[in-house]
Amino acid sequence: MKNTILIALLIALTFGLAIIACKEEPEPAHVHQWGEWEITTAANCTTEGVETRICTIDPTHKVTQAIAIDPNAHNW
Repeated sequence: MKNTILIALLIALTFGLAIIACKEEPEPAHVHQWGEWEITTAANCTTEGVETRICTIDPTHKVTQAIAIDPNAHNW
């Protein structure tokens, strides 16, 4: 009787470990291949602008950076 219980526990443990080992791994991250910087908002003489570039592999990946105030630009 003790051997039967021990065998049943070992089988249950083995099955449980197999399920844990087979869990789905997250998709590996990709290396970004960035497109060219494009002006999103132009800078003027009082306000910084913004430029953006988009990953060509996954267009939901975007980065932005500020464009310095241009003292020679007009606000019209």
